[in-house]
Amino acid sequence: MTSQPTVALAGVDPAGQPPKRSGSASAAPGLTPARTSELKPKSFSELRALAAEPDWLWQGFLAPGSLTMLAGHPFAGKSMLVSGLFRALETGEPFLGRTTKAGSALLVTEEDQASLRERAGRFDLFAIRSEDLDRSSSVGHDWAALIASATELALAEEHRLLVIDTFPGLAGSAMNRKTTPAQSRVACSPCRWRQEPVLPSCSCIT
Repeated sequence: MTSQPTVALAGVDPAGQPPKRSGSASAAPGLTPARTSELKPKSFSELRALAAEPDWLWQGFLAPGSLTMLAGHPFAGKSMLVSGLFRALETGEPFLGRTTKAGSALLVTEEDQASLRERAGRFDLFAIRSEDLDRSSSVGHDWAALIASATELALAEEHRLLVIDTFPGLAGSAMNRKTTPAQSRVACSPCRWRQEPVLPSCSCIT
């Protein structure tokens, strides 16, 4: 008789019985069930060909094709931090003690032009290559369509960073107060849909 692999179950029902098996397991909201044909194991030896470190845009935080969540209390200075990062990326100078690589960004924001102008003056951003989509362009769209289109724009202009400010404000119905971290990641996934060799780094501000 062929032995079956041991499976560790994450939970049981209130009566203490293991979950019943069916054709496919139920997926969490926003996720698709895994099919055996889609699971492709790889040898650990293949990892040897990978670089030990990614090609960091901002050392330790932003890498091509990565998704970074910048979280904090309202008015804690998250948008200010990103403005300072834009300034550093323009010339590839270190930022907050960590190296950066020269590049530009596309900022998709729910803020208006007056707020952006104030920060641009404070951080000397008027002549940088980075661009913005303010609330006149970003608000009122389907979330998935907005982020997919923004990714297209970032790729077309060769921006190395796509910033969403703020994620809850622009995602709208894709978010609610009970949204889990895993569901937040799924909601951010449209910026990684494109199968490009190098996607821009995506940073969502919450």
